[in-house]
Amino acid sequence: MKTRKNNIFKEVYSDYYDLIYKRKDYRNECQRILNFLKKKKVNKVLEIGCGTCSHSIILAKENFQIVGIDSSEEMLKVAKKKILHHKVSNIQLIKGNAEKINKFIHEKFDVVLILFNVVGYLSNLESFINKIRNFLNTNSTLIFDFWHQEAIELSGPRKTTKIFKRDDSELERISQGVINSKKKIVEIKVECSIFKNKKFIGKATEVHELRYYCVDYLRKIITKNGFKIEKFEDFKTKNIGPQKKNWSAYCVAKFLG
Repeated sequence: MKTRKNNIFKEVYSDYYDLIYKRKDYRNECQRILNFLKKKKVNKVLEIGCGTCSHSIILAKENFQIVGIDSSEEMLKVAKKKILHHKVSNIQLIKGNAEKINKFIHEKFDVVLILFNVVGYLSNLESFINKIRNFLNTNSTLIFDFWHQEAIELSGPRKTTKIFKRDDSELERISQGVINSKKKIVEIKVECSIFKNKKFIGKATEVHELRYYCVDYLRKIITKNGFKIEKFEDFKTKNIGPQKKNWSAYCVAKFLG
């Protein structure tokens, strides 16, 4: 999937990223992941698309050995500062494009995490799942969240405007999406305006193309590549399947080797 941005967007967004997602309940999401991993032997975890490492830092405190990869150098700079702040030493960061993962990952893991709808950015999910088989131990676990088709096409995206304040700075973020049901893509335009002491500083724009998925399609391509589906679960509520009112859901699968 494509992401189109102007030159200042990367720096602006990485700088404000954790403020924008301050209300995201990373701790609860990590607890869900730990629940998925109950009674499983886990040591090494690979997080693909780790961003600023909010999930990885929490999981590292559970004594997992974490490797996080992300294509954004700016995000990884923020992640390194957070890792130092939290005094965790069991996270290794790698800069790289997830779809070229075989070029820089050469070890095996007990868990692969793909969170925050990173799968929506992949150009070919089936090909990607086939690649990550090479980095999984037998009986290891794949966990990812995704946007599911029924909810997306039922409710559709809406325009949102949010304002985030920090010290004497302010970020106004406007996002609006359009569905392409034929390609199963949501195209989201994000526009960020930056103010300092109420004075306009500049504007940054970005367009995301995010793919959404039918559960039956995911089941087909995952089982085809040597996995056993353990569950599809609603993102917000435990122990129930994907819901029409929530765009996001989890997939948990066991790699049979």
